[in-house]
Amino acid sequence: MALDCRFIAGHTTGMTPPLSSTKLMPVQNPNLRHTVALQMERYKERLAANMKRERLRHGQKPADIAYKIGIDKRTYERWEEAATAPQPENLKALADEWATTVDSLRPDLQAEADQLDRIERMLVALLARAERKTAEEIEAEYSPAAGQGTLLEDVTGG
Repeated sequence: MALDCRFIAGHTTGMTPPLSSTKLMPVQNPNLRHTVALQMERYKERLAANMKRERLRHGQKPADIAYKIGIDKRTYERWEEAATAPQPENLKALADEWATTVDSLRPDLQAEADQLDRIERMLVALLARAERKTAEEIEAEYSPAAGQGTLLEDVTGG
């Protein structure tokens, strides 16, 4: 899935980060934004799978559970499609309805915690480099032509 990370940045902040500025801040790095966006998508997908598993285990249809917790059927369907994620109060209502805990519905976050630790280490390194390098130098370092891989590969270990 190829995303234009400048679009993600523009969508979340209302401004497209300038790639040709004199200093490239880590939050403006398209590869980093892409990595974080992918992590968020994976979380929503695993949450959706857990919700669907519980709903099916209880023999319910999406409309049934939506009615019981007081939301629109389409809203619940969007949660199971991983298009959106439920707010904490809705997740609590689902857990109560299925006589389970919120933690059992949420995906195991250890993988995300490990990933965020790697991202944090990369941010520290990028901040240090940003103090000494221009945006063009940093972009060149993480271009495929440089043969060094990408920032995404550095962060994900891929």
